[in-house]
Amino acid sequence: MQKIVVAIGILNLGLVSTVVGDDTATLIQQLGSWSKNKAKKASDELAAMGSKVVPELIEALNGKGRRQRRFAARTLRQVGQDAADAIPALSKALEDSDALTREYAVEALGKMVKEADQVIPVLTEARKDRDRNVREQARAAIVRLTELRKLQGQADSADNESPVATTQGPGTKDTELGNSAASLGEYPPRDGGYSGKQILMVSMRCALFACIIAGFFALLHVYREDPH
Repeated sequence: MQKIVVAIGILNLGLVSTVVGDDTATLIQQLGSWSKNKAKKASDELAAMGSKVVPELIEALNGKGRRQRRFAARTLRQVGQDAADAIPALSKALEDSDALTREYAVEALGKMVKEADQVIPVLTEARKDRDRNVREQARAAIVRLTELRKLQGQADSADNESPVATTQGPGTKDTELGNSAASLGEYPPRDGGYSGKQILMVSMRCALFACIIAGFFALLHVYREDPH
């Protein structure tokens, strides 16, 4: 009887693992969906799984589908520090033809505080990117990582100099760094203001509207002056 129970348990475990694997594969596939909401939902669900889906995300980031690469980079950005294994793939993604993929990759690299020495040179190169948003995000990431690295150095010095530091819990330093990261804020919003092109378009539309109104009143004046 015990053998039967054990066998059933192993079988159920195998079925559950298969289902989980199928779910992950389905979500990875949905990253390439042409429905933005569907792709974002899949990205959020994968990010909630944490580091265990990083290998699949790396594979997707190296794939042929542009949208799948874009949302794979977005997911790795959400996973953050736990996606450190993806640093080489994220660095390579900075050469992607899609600007949003490069931007998400920059933001993801900016989360790698423990690997700041490795990441900052890569982000420095990204400051030369042809896309303004990518350059801005790279600059913000460098500032953020530099400040956090400085805080970490100060914390290490305090640990070496102060005997009181030994009474702190093992997670105190990480907590302080996390709070400092939050105080430094996230990256500047990519859609927070008007770009030069947007301002030009708005100006042109306003000018066109003004011309139409002026023309209308000119025609109205002519019509009133015409005795016929």
